[in-house]
Amino acid sequence: MRALADELGPTAGQLFGLLRAAVTGQTVSLPLFETMEVVGKEKVMERLRRAAGMLATLR
Repeated sequence: MRALADELGPTAGQLFGLLRAAVTGQTVSLPLFETMEVVGKEKVMERLRRAAGMLATLR
């Protein structure tokens, strides 16, 4: 994930904050990767797709 942040431009903390908000709906939560594991891959992917769709409408 840190390599992805380097590639995309934001800091790792900024990227993780965006992921946290998309996955949990909160800006503060338990550790991100453990939370993602508990939520499950399918639900995480669904939430990320929904967040991406919402961002696309802001253009």
